[in-house]
Amino acid sequence: MSTLAKSLVCRIQLAVNALSRRRRNMSTVGAAARFHAATSAESLPDPHNVSNKLDDETIEAIVTRLEERGEDPVFRSLFNYFDMIPSDARVLEVGCGTGVMSRALAKHPGFEGSITGVDQCIPFLEVAKKKAEEAGCDMSVTNFIEGDAHDLQ
Repeated sequence: MSTLAKSLVCRIQLAVNALSRRRRNMSTVGAAARFHAATSAESLPDPHNVSNKLDDETIEAIVTRLEERGEDPVFRSLFNYFDMIPSDARVLEVGCGTGVMSRALAKHPGFEGSITGVDQCIPFLEVAKKKAEEAGCDMSVTNFIEGDAHDLQ
């Protein structure tokens, strides 16, 4: 991995961590989970590791959160790095969820590459595909496929 790519990954992770901390501090669900963890010997699973096994109500709540996060100014500031991605890049977004980042990159001025979003949750992928089509993404180069990041080699 090039120095530029390592720097980009590091900066993205720092921004995501900052956003996650901010959201976690404001999140009722996060507070409930922390209360549960503090008062129970049983730990809650990371919903992203089991997103393919969640009930419809939970999936709907996560879809809503992913889409709202996609509108958050701190999260959207990550998109400033799209200019560093070669215009003809073949991009793989692992754990794409509802495809917020994929859609934004597909619509980014000058980007003419291809994007494949991978997620293990079929309902997330259905939303990703629908929203990409609604956003006017070129679906011949914007794909969403089922897959588990834990199985990548």
